[in-house]
Amino acid sequence: MQPSGTLLFRAALALVLGGALGNAIDRSWQGHVVDFIHLHWREAYHFAIFNVADCAITAGAALLVVAEIKRSRAAA
Repeated sequence: MQPSGTLLFRAALALVLGGALGNAIDRSWQGHVVDFIHLHWREAYHFAIFNVADCAITAGAALLVVAEIKRSRAAA
């Protein structure tokens, strides 16, 4: 393994940090984060509201879990 982590681990961190930075920029420039994806099921169930930064953070967190599982399996 590379000393700085695998490519998967580094990509996951980049997504998380990039998403966090995107949200921070929105907050500092506009005072709030602009969301544009609102998932719902008819009028009964409203799931969540996302923006691109939120999607990047979510994908990065999922990839961090995958990278850790792969690392632990390789170490065993």
